[in-house]
Amino acid sequence: GIVALATHAAAVAHELNTPLATMLLTLEELEERDDVPGTLDEDVALLHSLADTCRQRVRELARAGMATEGIDPEQVIERWRLLRPAVELSRTGILAPGTRIDAAAGHLIQALLDNAADASLAAGNTRVDLEADANGVRGEIRDHGKGFDPQRSFLPGRLFDSGKPGGLGLGLALSHATVERLGGELNLHAVESGGARVSFRLPPRITVRP
Repeated sequence: GIVALATHAAAVAHELNTPLATMLLTLEELEERDDVPGTLDEDVALLHSLADTCRQRVRELARAGMATEGIDPEQVIERWRLLRPAVELSRTGILAPGTRIDAAAGHLIQALLDNAADASLAAGNTRVDLEADANGVRGEIRDHGKGFDPQRSFLPGRLFDSGKPGGLGLGLALSHATVERLGGELNLHAVESGGARVSFRLPPRITVRP
């Protein structure tokens, strides 16, 4: 299922590149027009930024198989903040300046943050907690959602099986597959006061030296 999904994702990336380029061009024209109400300036700028982020992600996906230089985890987190402006991210631990990690590890962090954000927002909470060590090798992400029955097994996640309304059922399964491929560990813990904590530990080799 993961291999089939990857093949389909590559095809979708190819298909999305052109419409995203058209959207960016249209938004640039809107930003330059004088007849657009000033009250819409911020909305148009936000849409432009989001469309540009989506196009960058599509291009990264197209180059994923050849990427060797690693990515900046801080950029991953900041890009996630842009895509999820309604979520308050509380951070513990400062990543070492210049740290670069395997691209797959960056995707893992973003997927876990997305899952946590969805769980928190579904419970009427906007907070997500992120704790990471200096090199991004170990981390923990906590949501403030309704939590889950600790007797139920969630790991490994099953592809396309989601407990969220409208969920795609990809986040947990892909996260587990990524950690497994990188040779790390992924654990899910219930929090007594509500919510869940997902902790991950990855081998030091995911840190890419410039």
